[in-house]
Amino acid sequence: METHHKDEGVLSLSDFLPEAPIFDIQGKNYELKIVRVGDRPWLQNRYGKDLSKLDEAFKNRDWLEICQVVFHFLKDKSDFEAIHEEGYDDEGVKRTFFVTGPVRLLRALQTQQEAILMLAAMVQAIVLGEPKLKPLVEAEVKKNLPQFQSNKTGEKSPTNLPMNTDTPLTTSPNSPTVS
Repeated sequence: METHHKDEGVLSLSDFLPEAPIFDIQGKNYELKIVRVGDRPWLQNRYGKDLSKLDEAFKNRDWLEICQVVFHFLKDKSDFEAIHEEGYDDEGVKRTFFVTGPVRLLRALQTQQEAILMLAAMVQAIVLGEPKLKPLVEAEVKKNLPQFQSNKTGEKSPTNLPMNTDTPLTTSPNSPTVS
């Protein structure tokens, strides 16, 4: 059996546009549902009729917002179940925080590569639901591919993925907390 070894540190277009909407976090595969016509109302309600807010989140690498979308389309959400977690607020007061599934998904991301490949899987889930978008998405990925080829490890990354810490992270000012 012949095996082909990929050059270490070099990413290709296929790394960013997998055939199935699957991504990996810490060695575990997660599969996304393909975006269907019935998902449009949810997307438009959250991101505007023309989905411009979603496009903006993707372009700006707004990882919390991207995780909201990815979480919505995850086939199995069980690893990211919402929890109440003890921690300290910014003033050093011990509190119980409500940590949502999307925030737990964001916290699970360990590297820039995991984050980028998660985003690519989400884009693929959208493209598979709307094939006529594929040429546009491929062109955009090809245009941005060179900036990710040299920073597979996340060093000097062009994205703003937050560090994973043990400090509780809430989703928004509306997130319920329990004192």
